[in-house]
Amino acid sequence: MAKLLFFDEGHVYKIGDETLPSVSEITRFISREIYGTVGQYTLDNAADRGTRVHKACEILDKYGKVDVSEDIVPYIQAYIKFRKEHTVVWDKIEHALYHPELSFAGTLDRLGTLDGKRVILDIKSTRTLQKVSATAQLNLYKMLAEANGEAIDSLYILHIRNTGDYKLHEMPIDPTTALACLTLHNALKKKARKKKNGE
Repeated sequence: MAKLLFFDEGHVYKIGDETLPSVSEITRFISREIYGTVGQYTLDNAADRGTRVHKACEILDKYGKVDVSEDIVPYIQAYIKFRKEHTVVWDKIEHALYHPELSFAGTLDRLGTLDGKRVILDIKSTRTLQKVSATAQLNLYKMLAEANGEAIDSLYILHIRNTGDYKLHEMPIDPTTALACLTLHNALKKKARKKKNGE
């Protein structure tokens, strides 16, 4: 397989000169329905916090300790609690993959073994968990993993909260919504290409 390049600035995935759509871009149709009426300031604050929480959890998993700002301490305490209460071995942490046939890419938060099962786990620090969006997202990640030779038993969301607690949600293995988003994305992309070419 060709080498996937990921550029953190702009969250861009490239194979050679081709830019691949991300899982977030493909599931944007669901996100717009959910967050369309939420103010940009609120969204930006949540995104910033989520990025910092993800980075802190990554450093903790890789190096065993991390220094964090006070506002995200409860989220990291929740993650530590999860690690203590479950048997976890991560093979991949914040790992970018692409699908050679379906031409999309994404970054898996965690891939490995959770309580004896091969899983993909996504970490969420949002106030509420949007299960429709999360199910589509995780099933796209499963497609990416399997296209790269990984066998996956289960899909999980780890919802860590500002109370210092967490909830582990097993999500359905059902690609229906994920494939619908991918089909819609590709149809709009094709339409935009035709318009650009004056067809």
